[in-house]
Amino acid sequence: MTGSIVNRTMEASRYPEITVGMGVTFCYWSDRSPGTVVAVRYAADGTTVKEIDIRGDHVSRNLDVWPAQRYEITPAPEVPDTVTPVQTWRMDRAGRLRKTYLNENGSRVFVSKTGGPGIVLGSRDYYQDPSF
Repeated sequence: MTGSIVNRTMEASRYPEITVGMGVTFCYWSDRSPGTVVAVRYAADGTTVKEIDIRGDHVSRNLDVWPAQRYEITPAPEVPDTVTPVQTWRMDRAGRLRKTYLNENGSRVFVSKTGGPGIVLGSRDYYQDPSF
């Protein structure tokens, strides 16, 4: 993986107990955006997390201030589906949550290990790298 060392370090943290309403930070190359856990599904044992659904939060930035790092976050589920769609993340065999997508057969498939954002559970953080 490549990108910001801060984002890669954040992604490597251990997961807290995952609950609906918990904050999430999506970590991209060097940017971060906030989200909220909107559903948790468990494996047959009833305690192991199998999948979670996450919806991105709405961020209102104050563009009159440079860099535009003053912002307000409106957490999901107050954000309509049309603004930020729900993403499903599934626990892999190594115990890491990985983004999924629906293939042409309608079954869920993992995004590659190097593709897509990483996530940090338990925090809502927003950062837009001003150098890009």
